[in-house]
Amino acid sequence: MFNIMKAIWYRNLVITKRSMPDLFSIFFWPLITPISMALFASFINSREAIIILLLGSISWSYAYSSQQDVSYSFLRDMWYRSVKKLRLIPTSTFSLIIGTWTYSIFRSIIVLLVTSGVALIFGFNLFSAEIWKLALVFFGMNLFGLFLGMMITSALLRFGQSAEVLAWSVVDALILISGIFYPVSVLPESIRWIAFFSPLSYALENLRGIFLSGIFDFGMLFSMYGLLAIYLIVGWAIFSREEKRAREKGFFQRYD
Repeated sequence: MFNIMKAIWYRNLVITKRSMPDLFSIFFWPLITPISMALFASFINSREAIIILLLGSISWSYAYSSQQDVSYSFLRDMWYRSVKKLRLIPTSTFSLIIGTWTYSIFRSIIVLLVTSGVALIFGFNLFSAEIWKLALVFFGMNLFGLFLGMMITSALLRFGQSAEVLAWSVVDALILISGIFYPVSVLPESIRWIAFFSPLSYALENLRGIFLSGIFDFGMLFSMYGLLAIYLIVGWAIFSREEKRAREKGFFQRYD
């Protein structure tokens, strides 16, 4: 399994180095969002606003990057007509998923360093907090990215390339409902209940607590990881079923 993961890392690294959209998603877009948010916060002259907006933009970029490789890896195989070839190699689907997911962690850490570097220019040091607290929260986002990646890939297996819009829209929709720049309590009651089932809402609230009040809520942390445990089990079951169905229906033959 380790050799397979090394091969997947090498493959994704080569693709990333040669792909301008991938490089933009790591180094350009993660710069634009925190800079624009910090400038707005500076305009209204509020230290609390700077913290909230920069934390939100850092988290948004990180959450998006956390699911990107798991879902985009399969999309690339569809675009490059290599879906069938990749599944002919002697490895398990689990190894392929874990390989792409661990690479997404690597990419999301780079994005985190880029966005936190921008924040530092505007006087906000993300790493002034205890690293273990940050690691627990951001790793939860990585696990949620794994779940979303499996679900998006399941949708691609079921509906084909018509479902590819999910790869860049689902996270944005969820993170808005999860309280990216505001507490969940400000959401309309009709959609507030959705945030209760989103691990991102617990992660974002804990990050604000760390920097605004100095409180790290272990209850929220346990709730986040409890939801993640359920989602990962359900996500893997759905993904396994959809891949089995795709093999039986000859789905992979379309992208040979």
